Amino acid sequence: MAYKPTKIIFFDDYITDPEFEKRMDNFWEEKWLPIHSFDKEEFFHYSNIDGLQGIIENREIWFTHILSMNDPQEIDYGRTLVNEKLDKRIEKEENKFIRSFLNSTKVSTSSFGRMIHQTFVACFCESPKILSQWRNYGDSGGGYCLGIKVTEKSQILQKVSGKYEKYKPYLRKVIYSKEKQNQLVDEILETTINHLRSLLGKIQADDKKKDFFSASISAILSNILIDMILSFKMEAFQEEQEWRLLRVILDNEERDILKFRRKGNELIPFISSSIITTEDDKDYFSLSSLFYGPSLRKEGIANTLRLYLSSQKVKVDKYPFIEDTHIPVQGMDYFLNP
Repeated sequence: MAYKPTKIIFFDDYITDPEFEKRMDNFWEEKWLPIHSFDKEEFFHYSNIDGLQGIIENREIWFTHILSMNDPQEIDYGRTLVNEKLDKRIEKEENKFIRSFLNSTKVSTSSFGRMIHQTFVACFCESPKILSQWRNYGDSGGGYCLGIKVTEKSQILQKVSGKYEKYKPYLRKVIYSKEKQNQLVDEILETTINHLRSLLGKIQADDKKKDFFSASISAILSNILIDMILSFKMEAFQEEQEWRLLRVILDNEERDILKFRRKGNELIPFISSSIITTEDDKDYFSLSSLFYGPSLRKEGIANTLRLYLSSQKVKVDKYPFIEDTHIPVQGMDYFLNP
């Protein structure tokens, strides 16, 4: 059963306006979440040999803090796009409550990732045959690409304070089209502002009530806009066909799951988690296929990898388990000079 995306709630809302809730639900269900539906069950993660062994032997994927990823603009691009649109509306808006609402929303979008919420990302692609990914992440073609199964049954397995906990995965397709990005942000801003304007007009001379509704609707809008920020990327990267698996934790919680690795003179925060599928009350690491790089032409590599996987399957002390069924191992149908 293919993965079905669900809402990500960053800020709790406390509004009791059925009409607005219906409008927002319609946007989620008809405009936003369908973008992140995927009719296949497998995504691909490119890696070098060290990453391959770490993932398989530890049954873990590393979720890197979004502010420490290879592209320093990973979150700034989407945030800038959204905030510029908010600024334009703030500048033109005459209603003080709507202007305050827009400013509050901008505070949320501007501070996200720096305060309150910490976002960690594991990156996947739709295909194991993307040349740029082999060059950049697959050790110039001498690395590996792991197929990871993500379905409706999949869960994130995390060890917290010595105990294993399971979470629903939040998977998002990266949107590269500037036209589509603008369309989505404009539509949700227009829908929200028009409804708030109508709602404020029905409230007679009660500034506290107007402030209350403005703040609550700002929380709902911020949830959608931040989701968009995390899903937007420049068009120049569209060849990557990227999907992002997200982990968001509160700034003052779950500190014991944080780890740090060294990269040059920097420390990179990350979380190591497992992606699992449960069958017959048994948790399996969701490894579904393994590809070796197009610059690897060593005779017998496929057999070596099958032996390696077989040696890992029998390690019953490792949790979660690697499924006993055959995991296909194959190379590329083209050769890349190292």
